[in-house]
Amino acid sequence: MVALVLTQLITPVTSLAAGRVGDIIGRRGTLFIGACIFAVGGAIQTFTNGFWMMVVGRIVAGFGVGLLS
Repeated sequence: MVALVLTQLITPVTSLAAGRVGDIIGRRGTLFIGACIFAVGGAIQTFTNGFWMMVVGRIVAGFGVGLLS
């Protein structure tokens, strides 16, 4: 259950910084970086071999979702 909530807990943190990142690298760059981070998080979750690796994958995916929002 904890692993499921982590993405929603991390997303607002990165979402607050997304505006500033967008000012620096532009809208397309921000979306591209966010999608890449989210893809890495998804890959970690796909190839996980334990609970803590799933937690790390959810945290990484949360950062990506925050940049995409």
